[in-house]
Amino acid sequence: MPLTTDGVTHSHHLPPTLQMSDSFDTVGTGSSKQRTNLYEHDSIVDVLKRTSGNLCAAVREFGATPRIIRYKVRHLQIDYKRYRRPGG
Repeated sequence: MPLTTDGVTHSHHLPPTLQMSDSFDTVGTGSSKQRTNLYEHDSIVDVLKRTSGNLCAAVREFGATPRIIRYKVRHLQIDYKRYRRPGG
C-alpha cells in the first residue's frame, strides 16, 4: 500500500526520529547539555541494539576506548544488558 496518492513522501510519513524538529518540536528543546546527552544516549543505544548489548563490539563500532564507553553507559544510565538477545 503506497504512503501517498500523489507519489511524494512527506516528512509526516516518516518515523518521528526522521522528522524535522522545527515542524514537530522533538529535538529543539532543552539546554545544550541536555540535547548532547540525549544525542549520545540515542547513539549508544542504537549501537547496543545492533551489537546485541555487546560492549566490546560497541567500542569497536564507535572507535572509542572501552573506558569512554563504560563511562558514558554509566553516566547516561544505559542498561546495556537490556539489549542482549536471549540465548546469545
